[in-house]
Amino acid sequence: QEAITSAIWSASNKEIRDAQEAWRKLETLQKVKVDEQDDAPDFSPADPAVDIQEVAQLEVDRGAWEEVLTEVSAVLDRPGEIHGSSADLNAVAENHYIVTSEGSRIRHPRTWLRVAIQTRTRAEDGMDIRLYRWKDVRIPEALPNRDDLLAWAEDLADHTVALRNAPLGEPYDGPILLRGTAAGVFVHEVIGHR
Repeated sequence: QEAITSAIWSASNKEIRDAQEAWRKLETLQKVKVDEQDDAPDFSPADPAVDIQEVAQLEVDRGAWEEVLTEVSAVLDRPGEIHGSSADLNAVAENHYIVTSEGSRIRHPRTWLRVAIQTRTRAEDGMDIRLYRWKDVRIPEALPNRDDLLAWAEDLADHTVALRNAPLGEPYDGPILLRGTAAGVFVHEVIGHR
């Protein structure tokens, strides 16, 4: 309780001082300016929001997952064909707090898990090839099971080796059709980064 109170005070103290300084500057400006046409208030009164949810908690069987990920890593390990690979599980339980001087108090819990596998290799012409597959879920029960992950790993390793050994594509100038994941990635890369 004291740690949270101290963190809130620390975070809000600077904001309050900055707001007071901005208010003083605004008052000074108002004294030397002509009256504004619209004298409606900037803020309207509202009841404070109070939503205190349960603290986020997450339990993952670490030992069982270490065994599964070790098996998955073994499937990805193809010396001479795949130069690097990884299989990992990230699990996060966090609580976001919002408090305001008007009395709003909010605690929003969030849990997030990601299981991911990745391969990396280099083709004979020097081209780097990296493939990645993952799944994000909110509860451990929604994660892929051992058999699914082993199938993922086999498929990803086969795909990586096939790309490594594939001939270079010929230059092409013409219409294309994109669907599924390719369409989303294309839009993100071409438009999203701009």
